[in-house]
Amino acid sequence: MKSAKKQKQEQVNFRTTPDVKARIQAEADARGITFNKEVNRRLQDSLAAPDQHDLTHVPGLLAIATAMNVAGQYACLHSSLSGATAPTKWWDDPYAYDQAVRAANRIFEALRPTGKISKPTLLSGKAGTLDLGAVAENLGVGLANGVISEIASDEPTTTTAIARAPKLRADLGADLVTRLRAFKKRGQPK
Repeated sequence: MKSAKKQKQEQVNFRTTPDVKARIQAEADARGITFNKEVNRRLQDSLAAPDQHDLTHVPGLLAIATAMNVAGQYACLHSSLSGATAPTKWWDDPYAYDQAVRAANRIFEALRPTGKISKPTLLSGKAGTLDLGAVAENLGVGLANGVISEIASDEPTTTTAIARAPKLRADLGADLVTRLRAFKKRGQPK
């Protein structure tokens, strides 16, 4: 928590490019604050601990993303070298995409905790007509389907989805969002 008492500030000089300075000034102007306050805000944000509600800060995700990207790029390159007209992005090439999934799964398996997989006892039996065992068996897929729905929907309905969906759509880009919308529309099982 920030102290109510204003801290003494120290002057720091640094060099940057005219483009970076102009971009920071534009952001400061848009927020109605000084250039100095914008620089301080950005520095403080970059040094802050990851948001506990931002679930993208999970150990291993960088390794998974790296393995996917390396495998996808190499597979896409091999597709193009073998005479096939391969897309420039691995996620648009079915073979390269499959290899990226295999690479991600390999990292997941390498990171898997030891021990027996046991379903939580709260998720057993029935609740009315709902089979809680089936819920437990497919919990991850069900939650993934929820995230796909958030991204695919133009009007997310939950507070979490309203905050998260625009960021996810921006990260994916229009082509991949379109792919997710088509996937959701097809009602893929699993």
